[in-house]
Amino acid sequence: LFDDSASMGGKVDSEKGGKNSKFELAKYSLQFLVALLGEKDELVIVPMNAGGRITVNLTETDRRGEIDSKVVNNSRLNASGAETPPASVGNALKVLEEKGLKTKDATLQEESDVEYWLVMLTDGIFSGGVQTVDVVENNIKKYNGLNTVYLSFGDKAVDLTGENLSLNKNYPFSAYCVKDAAKLSSAMQQVANKMSGRYALSDEDYEAVGNKVVVNL
Repeated sequence: LFDDSASMGGKVDSEKGGKNSKFELAKYSLQFLVALLGEKDELVIVPMNAGGRITVNLTETDRRGEIDSKVVNNSRLNASGAETPPASVGNALKVLEEKGLKTKDATLQEESDVEYWLVMLTDGIFSGGVQTVDVVENNIKKYNGLNTVYLSFGDKAVDLTGENLSLNKNYPFSAYCVKDAAKLSSAMQQVANKMSGRYALSDEDYEAVGNKVVVNL
């Protein structure tokens, strides 16, 4: 789910004289995701304003060319003058339903090894003054087997990383906030680890004790 609203045109670290727009970093993140996925995966980009869908061919032998045409040079992913409609989250989830994602009230709940991921690239500012946390939770709570990654951009982005938020307590939900361009690489590495199931250690996770390394999990 890609935020193509006008607010994404603002600079990420504006107070520090930053040169990168939120829109540019969201596109970098999208390119990272395309590179992360394999040929058996499916990726559908849903612009939050323009609507519709952009299907990325992950079996394309020229992966670089596919990224350029579907992401880098795609005019449908340009920041527009419109606001971000809350309904865009539901629109993206309908695409996943078409791919097999089941709602909690579905009569037939089948076992499946397919993973469904909703990845939101946004600054979190929705039209109508609605609360971002409510928009996200009211949509994802309807589904079984849904993993959600919320990646927000900008020094004034809506940050949903708080441990006390019901999103982080009750759902397979992960949030990352990129307040300046320098934090993008680290955030995307964490997203990659999350989606691939790898566990990456930070400096706080281990310590040297004598001739041993103690890992705190």
